[in-house]
Amino acid sequence: MTTDRLPAQRLGDAACSVAARARHDPLVGSAPPARGWLVFEHPGPWPRTATAVFGRLGQQMADRCLAAF
Repeated sequence: MTTDRLPAQRLGDAACSVAARARHDPLVGSAPPARGWLVFEHPGPWPRTATAVFGRLGQQMADRCLAAF
């Protein structure tokens, strides 16, 4: 999504990412705004798409999560 509005204008001053930017926190690894999260652990390096570690099941997981929102 491309927008001309600044993060504070889109998200509000109370958003974690906006506050982190104001404090000049390192943003590497910070989470973007989302309506929900599917969280799981994986013992090795992560692929580009996290659900890919589950093979075909991972694609079904991703499809169902996207359909829920």
